[in-house]
Amino acid sequence: LLSLGPALTVDTALLARIDAPVLVQFGDADAVFPPPAAELQAARYLGSPEVTTSIVEGASHYPLLEANHEQAVADIAAWLAARTD
Repeated sequence: LLSLGPALTVDTALLARIDAPVLVQFGDADAVFPPPAAELQAARYLGSPEVTTSIVEGASHYPLLEANHEQAVADIAAWLAARTD
């Protein structure tokens, strides 16, 4: 737990150096990072040639673990399929 603060600081500082396509996925009912957190996070990937935002309706902080996880999985699968050779 003591390393969490410094790790998040370094991670955030280095987001602009990511130079691959990025998928940012949030739930629209996320109490930890409520809207417009997805758009704010997406804007941090300055080096990425493409940043896609996926908002899972009715999901909170862990869309893949919730009842409507099918939308989260489908969005991820579609994003990956569009980038597969």
